Amino acid sequence: MDPEHRRILDENSKDLLDIDVDLLKPYLLENRIFTAVMLEDIRNAADLFEELPSRGPKAFMKFIKVLKKANYFKEANKLENALLPEKFQAISLSDCYDISSVPLGYCLIINNVKFDVSYLEDREGSNVDADALSKIFRKIGYDIVSEVNLPAAKMWNILKEFSKRDFTDVHSCIVFILSHGTSMDNLDYIYGTDGVYIPKMDIINLFNNETCESLIDKPRIFFFQACRGNDSDGGVPVGFEKKPRESTDSKSVKLTGDIYPTWSDVYVVHSTLPRLVSVRDHDNGTWFCQDLIEVLTQYYRTLDLETMIHKVNSKMFLRLSNYWKKQVLHSEGFGLRKKIMFNCKGK
Repeated sequence: MDPEHRRILDENSKDLLDIDVDLLKPYLLENRIFTAVMLEDIRNAADLFEELPSRGPKAFMKFIKVLKKANYFKEANKLENALLPEKFQAISLSDCYDISSVPLGYCLIINNVKFDVSYLEDREGSNVDADALSKIFRKIGYDIVSEVNLPAAKMWNILKEFSKRDFTDVHSCIVFILSHGTSMDNLDYIYGTDGVYIPKMDIINLFNNETCESLIDKPRIFFFQACRGNDSDGGVPVGFEKKPRESTDSKSVKLTGDIYPTWSDVYVVHSTLPRLVSVRDHDNGTWFCQDLIEVLTQYYRTLDLETMIHKVNSKMFLRLSNYWKKQVLHSEGFGLRKKIMFNCKGK
């Protein structure tokens, strides 16, 4: 076991002595931390913590997974928080949404690649994004629904059908749309493959407290990988190395009691700022999705979503297109009351 992991385990083992080892044993075996023969000699928590450090470099993270499967979320969260830099360890369970169901929630990914109208180019590289997003959100713990190449009417019907699912037994919901987009009169729109557009707020409204009661008090997370206009950020030209060929995701032509607000517990992440384009690499996918996937893969167990989005923005801040253009993302919360930490047994 890594020395830092061993130190964390030693410092916290006294607080874990009351766990029921018999509840853990099936998961310890399933995750190949111990063999069946080894488990016969582990009679209590003290025996477990004596042997656990000798079970290899991955034993610590596997053990956290075992604790969660056995519903010891508080104990697992404490070990995870011990891995964080000091400034992040102040997060308490009472500050976080409860996102501990199995699955954590349902995740809809709509990926529009091929367009039927001449003024919207095909979005080469988007399949790379969609495949990687499905993989990481499934790993995080979501049940994935994927849809490809939807005209506006069908996209709307899919979204409406998804919003009418019963979310009673899950703790969150994610909608991720990859398509062309634009902005008019200070409103954002997402294009279907037929060139017809849907207002973003209409999509978000499908999941508000009035229309989707089974998501009340639960976080609803929206990611939009799309342009929000045709302008671009020229930044400051200071001699960055040119990047591979890119194009843009834009149109190529111009409580109290039982009374709740209509919108709450909503977090929206846009790949770019209002009126600006969003850069997409034909081979590697969009800047936003590339950096988001990298950050999620590294930090989803230990950081809240907003902090991870800050890290994504830091990565995008350093990028420069071959047209010497820059891009930063834009996030906003609607009545967001707590931190969003995946696999967190909040209070």
